[in-house]
Amino acid sequence: MGEEELTSDLRNARALGGNRFEILRRLAGTYRDFARRNREMHKLMFNIHGHNRIFHSATASYRVYLETIRSGVKAGEFKFSRQGYHALARTMWAWIYGMIVLEMTGVTAESEAVVDEGFAFFRKLLEQGE
Repeated sequence: MGEEELTSDLRNARALGGNRFEILRRLAGTYRDFARRNREMHKLMFNIHGHNRIFHSATASYRVYLETIRSGVKAGEFKFSRQGYHALARTMWAWIYGMIVLEMTGVTAESEAVVDEGFAFFRKLLEQGE
């Protein structure tokens, strides 16, 4: 139920188009918005006992990130090798997940600026490459 909704939200955000930098930024915001709307469901979806599932057998929602990064690498928009895009996708996913958890637990305030700041870092990394 939650995975399907999150995946649908992410796919809809990706379908709005733009360059892959814009799409990745939109995906990060969409994931955060889903978690805000569905706090308890998000906790259940990503509980500590299920965390390995994301990195060993990718969920559909994670695949949206992965496919977006892979297509950016393939098109030469992101300066990473094909071998590097998995690590990049995991790092970006972990970053936004961490920001969501910090926000949900009150460590950081709800802020668009926090996502913008992190994404600005990732954009530099994507543009510069390995």
